[in-house]
Amino acid sequence: MVEVTVILPTYNERENLPIIIPAIEDVFEEEGWDAEILVVDDDSPDGTAEVARELAEEYGNIRVIVRKEKPGLGLAYRRGFKEAEGDVVVCMDADGQHPPEYLPDLVNPVLEGKWDFSLGSRYVEGAVLENFPWYRRLNSWGARLVAKILLKIPYKDPTSGFRAIDREIVEKGFPYVSEGFEIQVETLAKAHYMGYRVEEVPFTFRPRERGASNVNIRQILRYIRGVLRIRKHLKERGLM
Repeated sequence: MVEVTVILPTYNERENLPIIIPAIEDVFEEEGWDAEILVVDDDSPDGTAEVARELAEEYGNIRVIVRKEKPGLGLAYRRGFKEAEGDVVVCMDADGQHPPEYLPDLVNPVLEGKWDFSLGSRYVEGAVLENFPWYRRLNSWGARLVAKILLKIPYKDPTSGFRAIDREIVEKGFPYVSEGFEIQVETLAKAHYMGYRVEEVPFTFRPRERGASNVNIRQILRYIRGVLRIRKHLKERGLM
């Protein structure tokens, strides 16, 4: 029985996978979890999938899915949710911004039944933002404000992509509609409005050291449209 599935959605992350995956595997070993890593790659042209397959041969608990359909973070996570076998499903970036050493702080309370959804938060007491430039702080503030106003969820960091979720949340209830970055607020809104216990957990958010960020103005506009779609979806089901 798999206890923990870590989903790593990737696009052009071949430089980061040989660093992040061994670090995650070290945590698996230290915690004694029966765990797996699910790399969901959006058909990266830089050979990310090939690197992931090489690492899978070394570690044996890594599955690699290459999506050739419509790209998008939300669609990648939706595929990952379907494929995950763990009792706890972890969402995290592959670029090092979500340090693997914080995985026990997120995962263990869910495994132990203390709460159902651990939200890695950059904006609660104890959290640290390393080298987070003003324009990224501004983007983050705007995205959080959109989520809080339109979806009426009370959390300090609803757009954080670092979280550990009870498998039941991703399997039950209404289907997901997100295609892009808004999947982060949709999973949280789903847990909140279905009455699951959510706890924000501080962590140190680190800057990407390799590769390029996928966030741009087009993605921001898509995010806003996506949150509006989530709001409509929730209202249609009488949850807002």
